[in-house]
Amino acid sequence: MVANYQDKPLPTEDAVSSDWIIEQLSAELIRQEPVLGHDFIAIGRMSRITKGPEGMRTVFFGLRCDCDTSAIVSFEVAVDKARSQVMEALPQTGQRFFSQLRTFRQMPCSAHNSFRIGSLNQT
Repeated sequence: MVANYQDKPLPTEDAVSSDWIIEQLSAELIRQEPVLGHDFIAIGRMSRITKGPEGMRTVFFGLRCDCDTSAIVSFEVAVDKARSQVMEALPQTGQRFFSQLRTFRQMPCSAHNSFRIGSLNQT
């Protein structure tokens, strides 16, 4: 019987943790846009791993507008991915994050206000 490589855990030096993903993605964002890259704030306490055979590790970053409205963007990685595979995806992920940042910042603050949780309670 041939062993399936997916059944073996990744070596410790190649394991992908939420902290490692946050560190690498933060560095990629700053590499792509040295000024705007600092606008993404890692929200490590929200990072999680979903259960099941297709478990995903999800990391979150927060954005803020001048009107104090915040938005969250996320990046998901299958728990069985190697570091090299994650590194391959980071440039495209960075581009997607910056596209979302620009869309968020181009919205008028009045649109942001309509997204706020407090506005749901107003009649």
